[in-house]
Amino acid sequence: MNEENEKGLMSVSPSIPLIQQPIIPQHQIYLKHLSSKTKDGKIIIPIFWKDVNVDRKQFIEFSDTMIIPQDRNVFYTLNPRKKIVKRVDGTISGQGKGEDIEEVIAFYADIDFISNVHPKADYKDFAEAYQIIKNFPLKPSYIIDSGHGIQLIWLLKEAEKIDENFTKNDYEALLRGIQKMVKADNTGDITRIFRLPGTMNVKNLDKPVPCFIRDASGMEYTVDDFDFVERVYSASERLKELTGIIPTLEKCEGSTPYGRKILENISGEIRNA
Repeated sequence: MNEENEKGLMSVSPSIPLIQQPIIPQHQIYLKHLSSKTKDGKIIIPIFWKDVNVDRKQFIEFSDTMIIPQDRNVFYTLNPRKKIVKRVDGTISGQGKGEDIEEVIAFYADIDFISNVHPKADYKDFAEAYQIIKNFPLKPSYIIDSGHGIQLIWLLKEAEKIDENFTKNDYEALLRGIQKMVKADNTGDITRIFRLPGTMNVKNLDKPVPCFIRDASGMEYTVDDFDFVERVYSASERLKELTGIIPTLEKCEGSTPYGRKILENISGEIRNA
């Protein structure tokens, strides 16, 4: 029977069995939050591993019943895919391409720490990186420890449609600007995949480390909240904006000396033509 103790709290008699609540894996809670941002977009889970020194990969769609292995490198597509391409046998053929993305749900940055996996990283540890992160005007919705670095995720309140008013180039230019401000890796592409929290990072098979959520602030934003960020367009994107011409170039990021040189040379040729 239940009895009231001297502090007025109810104690439960040992004779009454407690109802055990199921433990929901961290990756399920996290992916449910992401999937709630899209009406019909799909989140794909790429899984990579080695089988007798042969690289293997598998792609599955996020669902409540999916089983995630802990002995393989598991990732997820942050921006949902409009469609999923399947093979004849019903398996998913890949993580999708840029044209498969019609809306975005977050901005992000990927920061590596110095380790045997990333010996030339800019930061020695989380504490050093956090000094930069906390000075960024908008607090990340999620700070995820990937095992050898951190992922910063700024979720949008609502999915933002990719169209003529906010193009793929606009989105990626904002990403590059954010990443430049926090001194993150150059991962400014709309199709980027990230390591899934609640799984193990087995990039180094001899020293597996957990990937987990360090902080969940509950903050969500709009694209306009990032108006203070200087957009960094690639050289080819900037040239198209100035001239309407789309050049066929390689390695043409406007944020690199190589890209700026290409932009200067081609723009000069057009002015002198």
